[in-house]
Amino acid sequence: MPLVKEILPEDAPRLKELKHRQRVLRARKLVTAFASFVFGWKLQKFQEHWHEFADKYKRALIFAPQAHGKTVNMSLIRPLFVLGRNPNRILKIISCNDDKAVDILGAIAKTIESNKKFHEVFPSLKPAERGSWTKHQITVKRDVPAIDASVEALGVLSTGSGDRATDLMFDDPVDFRNAILQPALRKMVIRAYTATWLGLFAQGEERITYICNAWHHNDLTHEIKKPNYHYHILNQAIAKVKIAD
Repeated sequence: MPLVKEILPEDAPRLKELKHRQRVLRARKLVTAFASFVFGWKLQKFQEHWHEFADKYKRALIFAPQAHGKTVNMSLIRPLFVLGRNPNRILKIISCNDDKAVDILGAIAKTIESNKKFHEVFPSLKPAERGSWTKHQITVKRDVPAIDASVEALGVLSTGSGDRATDLMFDDPVDFRNAILQPALRKMVIRAYTATWLGLFAQGEERITYICNAWHHNDLTHEIKKPNYHYHILNQAIAKVKIAD
């Protein structure tokens, strides 16, 4: 900031350049600044709280209503920010079905491929010369060799193709279909969580964000509220602010 104050009015182009540079540097450090600079989105206070909560706890269970930006924040902004800061992380994004997962990963891939502001913030984060770049998984350039894709996005009842993860990001894995319409799927979803997804962690690496709506008292979301799953739970009141998911 001191440099900006020293510049005279006639140095407006330089002042503009310095301010721009400061925004880029802030976007590398703060997810709120990242969202603002790369996408032009000002996060609501409750959305900032989601990110703070997910940063603070290795297992973060966040309840939030529909149309409040859950997917945009926790399955687009957050994975890009996490991967930009550490391209060696291995992320799995798990949604209620494959179609939604494909849409999520498509938005992530497009940002990495063609968003100029994203490239300003994380210029080294690019598609790997060798590795997957499909509708279900993408691989970016990284410092250490790894078999698994950098980001894989699948439905909760799918089988992950890799055998390792550092981050699991659950985005509404429970929905009307697997909780209410087809109640037999409830146990299958719980089983998939414990047998398929948790099995991807190497000891000490795990980081889980799980953001959701409440559906049924016997579904996966309510199951993992139990103490033996070791989640910290955020269930905050939110004022009526409608934001597209």
